[in-house]
Amino acid sequence: MDEEMPTSVDVVVASRREVLHLAPVIHELKSKARSDVRIIALQCAEKDLPEILSSVDLQTDMQWTVRGADCNSGLFLSEINLLLSELWGHRRPHWFLNFGHHDTTLTASVAAFHNQIPIAHIEDLNDFNSEKFFSAHLQRSHRSVAVLAELLFTPSAFAKNALIHEGINENMIYSVGSTLSDITHLIMQGYSRSDCLRTLFSSLSNLRMQQIIRGDFLILDLLYPSNIHKTVELLPRIIELNKDFLPIFISRDINMVDSFRQQSCLEGILSLEHVNHLQRCSLLAQASCVVTDNEDTLEECTAYGTKGILLKEHTGRFDLISSGLATIAAPQPELLCGQIISARRGNHQKSLHLPSLHASSTATASKQIVQALLTSRTSGISQKSKTEPLSRRAG
Repeated sequence: MDEEMPTSVDVVVASRREVLHLAPVIHELKSKARSDVRIIALQCAEKDLPEILSSVDLQTDMQWTVRGADCNSGLFLSEINLLLSELWGHRRPHWFLNFGHHDTTLTASVAAFHNQIPIAHIEDLNDFNSEKFFSAHLQRSHRSVAVLAELLFTPSAFAKNALIHEGINENMIYSVGSTLSDITHLIMQGYSRSDCLRTLFSSLSNLRMQQIIRGDFLILDLLYPSNIHKTVELLPRIIELNKDFLPIFISRDINMVDSFRQQSCLEGILSLEHVNHLQRCSLLAQASCVVTDNEDTLEECTAYGTKGILLKEHTGRFDLISSGLATIAAPQPELLCGQIISARRGNHQKSLHLPSLHASSTATASKQIVQALLTSRTSGISQKSKTEPLSRRAG
């Protein structure tokens, strides 16, 4: 390939989490005259993927929908493999960039490997600390993507050391920080939080509306049904200690919203369904604090500068806890209420100049990734033969 030509990069996204982590890198690539980025969206589980991309000022170059197949089924994954191979048969990029360790990520990585396209992979720190990570399936997926990749980017030294411990060649790994830390600035540029919230709560009284605009509310964002009853039990005490504070329950799962409504009969609590992506971003950014059992949501909160409280006995996300932007609280009324009151006091200090999740800011993380992509191509790493045994490539 001619080194004077722009470095072409193909990116495949299939979920909100992938978009949020990859968006700063894609924008950094687009700012370079020496790069050419193509975004391929797999419209599967995330029905609002175009809206999510639009919220970070991106749009797809290609959008594929495999009808009649579950996004984790062999039929769907094999179809994605065939579509990518056909696409790359017409134009092979210099790099294939992806994030995380889901089945679609592994399938796309295998397709890139078979088509002799170098893979640059951004590790997902949540997978290292996820309870699911100890499943044999996710371990194999994570291991396979790491072995196939030419370049690996990790959000922390912990993640880098974990890869080295697994036998991955240290020279392939860059510890760059989290790519999520700057995503709030991309989203805030495209919309007004107050306008989104006024649309969402148009039926509320003006007094309630002003309360929401001020951020005098608590978000309950739960993933696991078993935690609904525990949270409902805590609400009377939370309301007693925070009489002018509005609890709002949200979930992407309508069954979770229905279950919450059935179990909670207290007045002064809102439960929302059909909250779109921008409205959810507005709520997380404006809230005094967010109580959640989902570490993905906890990570998003830190990007918005909103205090997140994790309803778990323990977590592997010590990077979030040590940053001071998140805490962990087992379902104990006094402990949780104390943390909510503390978060309310700190809410007045929130600003658009949000702290970074890690020592290196997201802009720095994105620049490091892009720099590695551009220089690695010109130094010949991307020309490396893909025919050597995978056991050797693992270091």
